[in-house]
This record gives sequence, structure tokens and C-alpha cells, in this order.
Amino acid sequence: NYGYSGYAFNNVDVYARQLFNEHIFTVQAGFENHILHDYGYNGTEFPVVDNKTTRTRNDLFNASLDYASSYRDSSKIGHNVKVNYYNFDGLGNFYNISENNVNADMKFFTYFNQQRIDLKARVDYFDDATRAGKSTNWNALLNPFFTTREKHWDAHLGANVYYGPLDKKTNVYPDLLVRYHIAQDIVMLYAGIDGNEKFNSYKSLSGVKCTIGRKDFGA
Repeated sequence: NYGYSGYAFNNVDVYARQLFNEHIFTVQAGFENHILHDYGYNGTEFPVVDNKTTRTRNDLFNASLDYASSYRDSSKIGHNVKVNYYNFDGLGNFYNISENNVNADMKFFTYFNQQRIDLKARVDYFDDATRAGKSTNWNALLNPFFTTREKHWDAHLGANVYYGPLDKKTNVYPDLLVRYHIAQDIVMLYAGIDGNEKFNSYKSLSGVKCTIGRKDFGA
């Protein structure tokens, strides 16, 4: 093994929330700075002049506005609308990347005959600049579903609809889950099928974080 392995991480976050009679308004902003060096290579085959040769710096600025309802009346259409923005800069000796992303994440829900009906929608817009040139892209998701609860079982029934302008195709995937409660929420049998699409970005490829999704059965 060979090479300098020093790294640094700095971040600043600002958060504010305003409560209204039937809504909550949240503002968030943050900045992250990551500096690292490639190491573990063969120093004979890949000679390094100094530590700057292996140095990579990633800067991330992000901000969001979130407006969510807090109705007590379940017959009203609850909603949560969130607008996010980030600028990601990847700086290294072999590449320079600048990525801007704006996305709107919207959720609406209501109750009808004791059944909950949800609609989720998301639109992402990317503006990228690299040494190879500039490019723009966007994609959209629509996820309608409803949930029902009975004494011994509940179900989440819906679909994920994706659209991407590059291939000009609309892809539809199932979003289904049924659970049978044997002992309340302690022991249950369940079966389901779902599908989704993941869209890479320079930000996600710089440090992918694994998350475990779960079905939304309503509050």
C-alpha cells in the first residue's frame, strides 16, 4: 500500500420552523466540504509528484422549503409540498464537475369510507457541467395508492409511474403489499411486489448511501 490517506469533512446546517394553525413551514440550508486523497496504489507504476496529485474535493450546498398541513379533520386533503435545491462541485486533477439539481416532492392524502387515498409526485431537474460539456435532464414519478385496514389484515395497493425524456418512455411498476396479522403487529404474514427506477447523478455516485424503503400505511 502506498499514498497519503489524509481526509477532512466540514459541514454547517441551518434550520428554522414556523407553526401555523393548520400548517407547518420549514426552511433548511446546509453546506458540506469533503476532501480526500486516493491511496493504496502501486507507487512504482503510478508515481506521484506530491499529495495534490491524489487530492479530491467535493463541495455540496443544499437548501429546501417544506410546507405541510396538520389538519385535524381527516376529510380534508392533507398535503406536504417540498422544494429542494443543491449544487454539487467535484474538483480533482482529472475532472471538474458542477451539478445543479432542483426537485419538487409532493404528497397528498385524504380518507374516504375509512380508506386512505394517497398521491405522491416527484420531479427532478439536473443541470450538469463537466470538461466534456454541459447537459440537462429531468425525470418524473407519480405514485398513487390507497391503504385499507381490517381487523386482521391490511393492504397497500398502488403503482409507480416513471417518465424520462431521454428514452421518451413511461414505465409502470406495481406497488402492492398485503399483510395478515396473526398476533397484532408482533407476528404477521405478508406478500407483495413492487418496482422502481433509480436515477444516478454525480452527487449520488460520489458517495452512495443505502436506504431501506418501507410501505406507507398511513398515519
